[in-house]
Amino acid sequence: MNKPVVLITGALTGIGRATALAYSREGARIVVSGRRDEESKTLAAEIRKLGTEAEFVRSEVRHEEDVRSLVDKTVERFGRLDVAVNAAGTEGVPGPVSDQTPESYAATFDTNVLGTLLSVKHELRVMLAQGFGSYGNESSLMIATRPPGYHTKPHMHVSEQINHVMEGEIWFFVEDQGYLCKKGDFQRIPANKVHWAWNRSSADAVVVESHSPPLVGGEIIKGAAGLFGDEEKPNLRGPGENQFVPYDQEAVERKVFSS
Repeated sequence: MNKPVVLITGALTGIGRATALAYSREGARIVVSGRRDEESKTLAAEIRKLGTEAEFVRSEVRHEEDVRSLVDKTVERFGRLDVAVNAAGTEGVPGPVSDQTPESYAATFDTNVLGTLLSVKHELRVMLAQGFGSYGNESSLMIATRPPGYHTKPHMHVSEQINHVMEGEIWFFVEDQGYLCKKGDFQRIPANKVHWAWNRSSADAVVVESHSPPLVGGEIIKGAAGLFGDEEKPNLRGPGENQFVPYDQEAVERKVFSS
């Protein structure tokens, strides 16, 4: 059996679903994972109609035992794990930071960050033992220190972005709105929205930035790192896809700080 075994989390919608169907058309054996049983079973049946094997395993990527069981059941069913695509993610509860709760923050962070870490941990556990395999994560993660006076130009990208302030405070602007985010705050920047940042304080701001699809490029890529097996070579993205655009940021800032 030379057909690869592919495990996909977050397989019910978007990138996950498209990936599952694309691999199935190439004849791969597929394990789809999600939180909604009926929709997952329907997707598995759809994949089987394309002429390949498919199984559904229910999993919540925020829970390590679920992830461990998902990977183990994949190997139990097909004997190995060749490819893992970690597409599970959430945009959280849309709205301004002031409307969010600790629970909504935790749900977003645990799915997008912790869930990816747990998935990679257990996929690597199997892949390193069997001596082969590859995985992909549908987001990038960067920790950046923004010094006093840090002030970017308006730009946009196709990635959904979530910022988490670990230390200090910083202003994020999304088109005509400004948000002052302090330690512990999360802030979402929707895809294809003009945005920029400004640290107006007298201290550094430390920010975790997560982009989906991944966004790592330019000077940042020199310090980028990933988890790789002994036989793997880093496969980091080329130049990032930030697009700097004309926008009257001074008018927006005047409006925000005069209100």
